[in-house]
Amino acid sequence: NPKSNWKKFSIAVDYENTKDFDNAQFSFGTNPNNSATNYFASVANSINVPSNVLESYYYDELTLREQTSFLGYQGYLINPNLLGGYTTNVSPGDFYQENYIESAGNNGKVAFNAAAEYKERFYFGLNLNSHFTDYRRITYFYEENDNNSTDGVKEFYFDRDLHTYGNGFSFQVGTIAKINKSLRVGLTYDSPTWYT
Repeated sequence: NPKSNWKKFSIAVDYENTKDFDNAQFSFGTNPNNSATNYFASVANSINVPSNVLESYYYDELTLREQTSFLGYQGYLINPNLLGGYTTNVSPGDFYQENYIESAGNNGKVAFNAAAEYKERFYFGLNLNSHFTDYRRITYFYEENDNNSTDGVKEFYFDRDLHTYGNGFSFQVGTIAKINKSLRVGLTYDSPTWYT
């Protein structure tokens, strides 16, 4: 419309994959000093959780550290000490260990853009962004030893599965004013991203 003061208008949709989480790594070897059962004993000792809690509570009633202690206790990886605290149920020696970590997912956004020109002097722009994240990491750990054939744990597996997902929103708004042929003034606002 040649009579309108709005001369130009544009809209666009943009997809951006900000981060790709696809990755895998594998490590193995013999640890001459530490069994991974020390991890469970260390967690249980750091929070000083009583053994009756690990015997009588349900897993989902416990905090994350209590759950870790619960798995070590119920899996016979750690034992309560008569003097208090916990010790590992593995004899000292060499420990063959394997650790495999696999991650997948991505983080990105879809942006809806609109821009307009008014009287060939003012330019306006707006972005509405829909953010998303989906991250999954699976860890498989294995340990075996031949330290003492009659005492304690000989091998164990410990698997963990972490899944994080969410959606978010953000926006940007801006304007540019043409003051004269050689001077432009711009103003923009970039909001934070609100995630759920």
